[in-house]
Amino acid sequence: MFPAENDYNPIVREGQVELGSGILARRRARQSVPDASHGEEVVLIGADGAAVSGRGTAGERYWGSARGWVIVDVSDHHLSFHFSYRDPDGAASYEIAALATVTVSDAAATVRRRARGVRAYVESALRSTATRSLSSSLRGDGGDTLSKLNARLGSHAELLRRFVGTGLSVADWLLVTITDLSIQFDGSTSAHYDQLVAADRAAEVSNRTLINRKQTTMHEIELRQTWADYLGGQMSDPLRRAVAAAAADPTPDNIREVSNKLDEDDRWQRGQFVETLNRLIDRNVIVEIEDIRNTKVIIDGLQKGITEGDSSRSQPSMMIEDAEIVDDHNALPPDDSDHDWSN
Repeated sequence: MFPAENDYNPIVREGQVELGSGILARRRARQSVPDASHGEEVVLIGADGAAVSGRGTAGERYWGSARGWVIVDVSDHHLSFHFSYRDPDGAASYEIAALATVTVSDAAATVRRRARGVRAYVESALRSTATRSLSSSLRGDGGDTLSKLNARLGSHAELLRRFVGTGLSVADWLLVTITDLSIQFDGSTSAHYDQLVAADRAAEVSNRTLINRKQTTMHEIELRQTWADYLGGQMSDPLRRAVAAAAADPTPDNIREVSNKLDEDDRWQRGQFVETLNRLIDRNVIVEIEDIRNTKVIIDGLQKGITEGDSSRSQPSMMIEDAEIVDDHNALPPDDSDHDWSN
């Protein structure tokens, strides 16, 4: 990047040629025209007011009919430019910065044009070139607004970079070479872009939070299911529950409390079974003699276990064995095939 200047006047200075007659006057006229320094060029103004390049020979300048002179700056100047651009569909506005090397290529044409500055010529050409190129390259782009802005800014920047190092046709007396071109969002578009980025990041964080919560919840569900699968069989058996509770706190008081609770549960379950069997009998669900006999044995055994309390846990099998030797005639009515048991 070259150091930038605002503008420059290609006309360095100007003056009149001393007029007179004779050889001495012509010598004084020639001496009154200053020599050009490095990066400058002398342009003579003829009697008709036309600008003539001062690059002629000494004889031509001596015998010429010049009436004035102009020193023109023909060195390189590095100028910076800034201008705005807006997409035709109004989606975004931009600030374009350009750096160009400007050189007067025809000093006489500069004098004839009486140019006192070059900035207006160069900026107009740069603006026209950039606007025409960017507008013609605009194509339809889908997606959300943030993606569209990113795509357009990248596309515009790539297109402008192609002009770097190329010459720009401005005028027949001015040579312009583009040394740098850049583009960025203007203030309003940049603020809108920042809002979109912030919203997009917030949505991403929110989505990530939801994903994390979902994963945590699924892990908790899996953990609960694992415990349920493991403890399902354990907790369905009162004896296993009692052993687990006693093992958790194997003190005499806790073991005694667990045992009492186990006995209570056992008696309650037996009572529920007795009640269920009685309802089956009352509703004539059990009608076969053998079913009644077996049901009677079970009920007697369970009732005996319920009334005996603590000693009931080890007695069900014994009770069933004892009940099997009970006299059938004492336990049940006589077997009468003609008797109606439906009632």
